Amino acid sequence: MSRKRYGQGIALGAMCVLSLGIIFSMKTMKEQGTVAASGTPVDVVGMNADTYQVKELHKLEDGSYVVYGAAKGFAGDIETAATFDETGENILSLKVLSQGETDGIGSKVTEDEFISQFHNIAVPIKVADLEVVSPTTGKVNTSGEAAATTELADENYSSIEWNPEDTSPEANAMRTLYDSGLLASSKKGEKLSTPITDLSPEEQAKAKLQKANLLVSASEDEPTGEPVTVTDVDAVSGATVSSKAVATTINNGYFFLKEAVLK
Repeated sequence: MSRKRYGQGIALGAMCVLSLGIIFSMKTMKEQGTVAASGTPVDVVGMNADTYQVKELHKLEDGSYVVYGAAKGFAGDIETAATFDETGENILSLKVLSQGETDGIGSKVTEDEFISQFHNIAVPIKVADLEVVSPTTGKVNTSGEAAATTELADENYSSIEWNPEDTSPEANAMRTLYDSGLLASSKKGEKLSTPITDLSPEEQAKAKLQKANLLVSASEDEPTGEPVTVTDVDAVSGATVSSKAVATTINNGYFFLKEAVLK
């Protein structure tokens, strides 16, 4: 009898462990935001998805699209799932699926205070000093409030003036890059702005040639695209690079839909 009860106890314990495992797995899937499970995968072969850093595309029953994308953050790639309406002109919701940013700083891009800004707004978007760039056509002309935020730096400008209250390692790294002439803004005579790593390969090469004075003319026109109106959103304090990475996945998703899917 005791052996029977012992066996029943083991079986019951195993069932409890299994149940807890299932509950934990479901909770994890929910927290990671595995959306679009009910959507239809769209074949992106031949759409140049890699250039837009788009990993997957799903179309939902209501005609909206879920774009799974990635962009380089401060510590590594940040992966998101952005849901756009059927026109591709508005983002309906956003989920950060994976990130390895600094805990308590860059990791805040997963928190609702930041994520909620991307619910039901027009795209593309502008975060901090992010340039709105199409991965295939180069920088686009922007209009609206965000387009007027570029400020030229005078001869007395110091990168310390950029977000002086932000003393995080991330912000200090940005200032060092600017002072070293490795940011697009420092090459254009602007105040601290987009890092060279955020530019297209062609623009990176051009910036490096300019730095070495190997271009015939430093005033050569930059690639432009169609004018767009951008929407301003707030970056996470102390986590500009992480915030810009999330915004980049959204903008890349927007350009992918407009230039490759809905063209």
